[in-house]
Amino acid sequence: LTQATAMAALSQALDANYRRLLSGGYASLLARYRERSAVIGRRVRIYRDSAESEPPEMARGEVAGIGDDLELFLRDRDEPVVSGRLILEDLIRS
Repeated sequence: LTQATAMAALSQALDANYRRLLSGGYASLLARYRERSAVIGRRVRIYRDSAESEPPEMARGEVAGIGDDLELFLRDRDEPVVSGRLILEDLIRS
C-alpha cells in the first residue's frame, strides 16, 4: 500500500460519504458512525475545550450512546455532553 493509493482511497470514501450526506443519507452515515464508535461502552472524561494547560473537567462516565446531533450520552447523567475534549479513562496515567 503506497501513500498515493491510501490517499486516493480516502478521497473516494470521503466523496462517496459526502454525496450520501447531500442526498439525504444522514441516518445511514450516523448508523455507521455509531457501529464503528471507539467510545460507546467505554469510560471517558470530558474537559472544557480551551487553551488552558489544565482545562476543568466537565463530566466523566461510561458512554451509553451517541445522539442524532453527535452529542454523547453518559450513563447516570441526565444531560448529554455537547462539547468538550474527550479522553478515554484507560489511557489516563494516574
